[in-house]
Amino acid sequence: MYSGFVIGLLLGFLLQRGQFCFVSGFRSIYTQKSLRFLTALFIAISIQSVGFFTLEHFGIIQIPTSQLPLLATLLGGLLFGIGMSLANCCGSGAWFRTGEGAIGGYLALLSFALTMAATQSGILKYQINRLLENPLSLDNMYLTFQLSPWYFVILLIFSTALLGYVEWRSRRYRFPTPPSPAIIFPKIFARTWSLF
Repeated sequence: MYSGFVIGLLLGFLLQRGQFCFVSGFRSIYTQKSLRFLTALFIAISIQSVGFFTLEHFGIIQIPTSQLPLLATLLGGLLFGIGMSLANCCGSGAWFRTGEGAIGGYLALLSFALTMAATQSGILKYQINRLLENPLSLDNMYLTFQLSPWYFVILLIFSTALLGYVEWRSRRYRFPTPPSPAIIFPKIFARTWSLF
């Protein structure tokens, strides 16, 4: 319990300081022609993939396998994307914006919780169960193609390194704004975080 509390605090702090939000991140790809969010996302997925498959290799965890309900997946992704656009934030963005006091964050989290409850055990459960019937025989990518998962991990790491190189080469100088002297540890709490 206590370890989960500490990890939750650290994760919330990192999300808030990094402003890690899928809506603003993907929007910046089109509006600002910036690959910074995509690079950060690939770095996170690469670290997660290496960790997961290393733990699975040593038998510490077991990665679950399940067949793919194609229609439910496509419809869920479409509705979730529309919801993110309307709320102007994703799940992680709603959490840290709620902590910042944004009313929109509270509304997004409330809608998210109500919709999840309705689909898990409420009035939408029957409709959702119908969409989950007759899934495709597809499974995880490495099981579907009958290859070692490390081929995909290596490809992912290579793509991440390529994105990082492109982002580093296309960086633009920005004049730094001095933080307020009243802020403790300005490098951590005030200044914008950047990998490059």
